Amino acid sequence: MNREYESPDVPQENQSKAEAFFDSLNAQLRAIGLKLMCFGDFSELLPSYEGAVHLCKESQEELAAFFEAHSLASIPQVHRGTVVRTLSSPIVIFPDSGLTDKSSESFRYASLVTKVAAVMAKSDSVVSEEESSRVLARVDGLPYLTANQKLYLKAQSLYLLSSGTRRDLLIGKVSEASPALKSTIVEVAMDIAIADGVLEEAEVGFLQDLYRAFDMDARSARKDLEKYAREHYVVLEKRSEATVHLSDSTIDEFDDVLGDLLTEFEFE
Repeated sequence: MNREYESPDVPQENQSKAEAFFDSLNAQLRAIGLKLMCFGDFSELLPSYEGAVHLCKESQEELAAFFEAHSLASIPQVHRGTVVRTLSSPIVIFPDSGLTDKSSESFRYASLVTKVAAVMAKSDSVVSEEESSRVLARVDGLPYLTANQKLYLKAQSLYLLSSGTRRDLLIGKVSEASPALKSTIVEVAMDIAIADGVLEEAEVGFLQDLYRAFDMDARSARKDLEKYAREHYVVLEKRSEATVHLSDSTIDEFDDVLGDLLTEFEFE
């Protein structure tokens, strides 16, 4: 076991409850691969939790120890609690095989593409079932990736689909992409935008941001997107943009996680 985390000092009467909980969770993960939860789902298992609306540093360390003891991984990764985790904040749990290679070029490119897909789906704040399914299907269709790499990317996507979005963090990174990768990113963004047959102004706005980052004519983004829809036999319904308000704590959590995820990708 990693020395950074000691096993939580769980009272004997609570130990059986925790074991049953994680045994059940592992059984579910063997069947479905990954699960979207929230930090509050674990709060009653943590010895230091005292009923607050967030997990303190000690509680997060205890949760990390439980995950390590039961061979579980998560996005966001639970560590020493440098960011406040509210009970309602999402967390995606999946088996920690310890075999996910994140260093290969194919994985790093795939990781960036799936981030773009998830942020496009979330750009209008409401993720439809069609958009969510299309994002995850994109992961399944990625070549040259192992099953463990695809599982990690699905967990990453599911987290981003469930969180507040700060697309400016992503735009800065994709602007460094190669011409071939830029073409793929634009195609993926369009594919997700039309997935539910509804064209939101926020989706057009995100595509325009990508065009600007790639030194393309942002004025043609809407026309290009409508052409892409016609070529794929999708009739688009147009809606106006909804205003989305994110709390400071939500932004802090998302910045922390997306920042961590983006550090996995560095252009040569």
